[in-house]
Amino acid sequence: IYIYILYIYIFCLFVGFCSFTGGISREYVVIQEQKTWKQAQAYCRENHIDLATVQSDEDWLNLREVVQKITKMAWTGLYNDINSWRWSYQNQKIAFSTWSSGEPNNYGGYEACGLMHGSSWNDYDCNGLYPFFCFNGKK
Repeated sequence: IYIYILYIYIFCLFVGFCSFTGGISREYVVIQEQKTWKQAQAYCRENHIDLATVQSDEDWLNLREVVQKITKMAWTGLYNDINSWRWSYQNQKIAFSTWSSGEPNNYGGYEACGLMHGSSWNDYDCNGLYPFFCFNGKK
């Protein structure tokens, strides 16, 4: 049976018809402990992979499922690096977005981190204390 599984795996590698969920979509974890964005980032990088990153519709649907488990706003991996909004994980540019109406607005000149509130994103002061989302489980 192991040889059969190996043949299937090799076939999938060459033809690309098989999908393995391990590296394709992200799994999200909500951490209820309140932290600043930087503290949340450090926690996620130490205990998981990083703060939540959304790069596809599938990622967004997975994260929305987790959002239903909380009632408050929570940090995501969004941050503003002055030139553009990016994700904490590998400083990726945003390929998918769902900003609230009028956001991001950098209100008062201090909003450089992204919060998820319900089904949309808001920019907020990075020193605020909120729960947060990490992705892909424990290392």
